Amino acid sequence: MRDRFAPRRILLPGILVGFRPIERSTKADYTDCLRKIMCGTSMDQSLKHPFLDQHAPIAWSRLKPSRMADDIAVAIDLAEADLRRIEVIPPEQAGYENVFMAFEDAGNVLSEAWSKIQHLNLVMDSRELREAYNAQLPKVIGFFSSILRRPALWSSIQAAVRNTDRGSLSALQQRHMDEIVADFRESGADLDEAARDRLGEIDAELAQLTQTYSENVLDATNEWELMVDDPQVVEGFPEVSLEAARLSAREKGFGSSETPVWRFTLKGPSYGPFMRYCNDPVLREKAWRAACAVGTVSPRDNRDLVERILTFRKEKAGILGKDHYADYSTSRRMARSGSVARSFLMKLRDVLGDAAVRDIDDLVRFRATQMNEPVAPMEPWDLSWWSEKLRRSAYDFDEESLRPWFSIDRVV
Repeated sequence: MRDRFAPRRILLPGILVGFRPIERSTKADYTDCLRKIMCGTSMDQSLKHPFLDQHAPIAWSRLKPSRMADDIAVAIDLAEADLRRIEVIPPEQAGYENVFMAFEDAGNVLSEAWSKIQHLNLVMDSRELREAYNAQLPKVIGFFSSILRRPALWSSIQAAVRNTDRGSLSALQQRHMDEIVADFRESGADLDEAARDRLGEIDAELAQLTQTYSENVLDATNEWELMVDDPQVVEGFPEVSLEAARLSAREKGFGSSETPVWRFTLKGPSYGPFMRYCNDPVLREKAWRAACAVGTVSPRDNRDLVERILTFRKEKAGILGKDHYADYSTSRRMARSGSVARSFLMKLRDVLGDAAVRDIDDLVRFRATQMNEPVAPMEPWDLSWWSEKLRRSAYDFDEESLRPWFSIDRVV
């Protein structure tokens, strides 16, 4: 049996909506109700809003960018109606069930639709999808950002707290109630109207800036490629990585069965093996410098965006009474403050620093022995390659030998 409350965060930067309860009705009942609200009782008409379809499995093939705007508009209307029903509850009637539980149900349709859209944006990036996503981003961010700063909703929450006998609630329900109240306070529900409005503006700006930042990183990563046609350069590569590189090159029109070419990129599954197994240090350096340059070269330069993001975060923390954003972001986590988090990291450095230095020392000495050269500092693009050599020499162990034991049919 699932716990009554399952932790949930809406997939938006810095917006915590609390804990999501298991539905009190079945998924089928909820879906039928939703379809009646959206498009009447006809099951066929539900196809008008594919992003709002609650059936599993998700019909990804029907989730097109052209349907996004209409579906998000309907989902926002549904969420708005849910919240208003809570806001009009007379204060003396407000309680845990009709306020806190109803609040958790409110906006679920929008949250799930937006989660699908965000997933598509991450795994199927395209110009059409990106344009549709960015067109809806301000609307969705603006709506979610405003939820925890609605005076009428905050009044209903406070009335429900006053009217609820905590002793009648389970420990989990008490935690649920406390977390929602903390969400509201942390989002500025107690501030004046001007401060609340400014926080909404900051959230909208941050959402757009972080999206642009992500797009720049993705585009810069996708733009770089390296073609290798020398078999000696890729000698020793795992067969899986080598075949993936060969097929990647063929897809781009390079190489043939007789004269293969291997294509490498900055994406993790390609870049990692390349830095570990590529036998040409000049090419390793080229790839390493390209990876370090992601987000720093026009027109994908993120440095100005970083400064603007930090500026907005500092302003937001100040409005909410925090000295800096680190205190805001950790205030309800285990660290509780930025200074404690930093202290923890410094302790880790002190404890692990000597071991890291010893590992690097062993590595440079191993290289010197193998090359019959004096011990000298090692370049960063050589670390992975020589680490792989040292591991095989010291432990006679190859990670690829484990692959047959972890095939997808064995681990899923």
